[in-house]
Amino acid sequence: MFKGMKSFQEIHQSDSEEWGLSKDLRSHLGSLESELQFLSKLSGISIRNYCKNTEDLTSTEMAEKSIKKVLQKHRLSGNCHMITFQLEFQILEIQDKESLSSVITDLSIIMEPTEYSELSEFVSRYFGVQPMNRGVLFCTHSAVIDSINRRF
Repeated sequence: MFKGMKSFQEIHQSDSEEWGLSKDLRSHLGSLESELQFLSKLSGISIRNYCKNTEDLTSTEMAEKSIKKVLQKHRLSGNCHMITFQLEFQILEIQDKESLSSVITDLSIIMEPTEYSELSEFVSRYFGVQPMNRGVLFCTHSAVIDSINRRF
């Protein structure tokens, strides 16, 4: 059993070296984790889960013109103080020889019901809330997405 563990550790260590996990990279990762912890404490927002899926939408015709089209689908969940939420959004990236364009194509926020009635009223006025069985869903309209895209 000990031999098996040792060989696993050796394999894992050699894999790490192959992937270029140097001390500098580990140090940088450590500083990023510290920064994330600081921002979580400062803002009160804690991210519990995050996943990202990337889909290449480049057609053969686009590839011939050196145009790349990628759709990123992001989903994260977390909480802000006592409020639990889930955020889902998509980013469409189109890159040609001269420029890169990123556009948010879909954005939705799912928020669990809370005892804070003022927050629910604000959300319903500002975002046009649609109540659901598992929580409150509010989606931005295309005008809001356009506004977000212009800022970035």
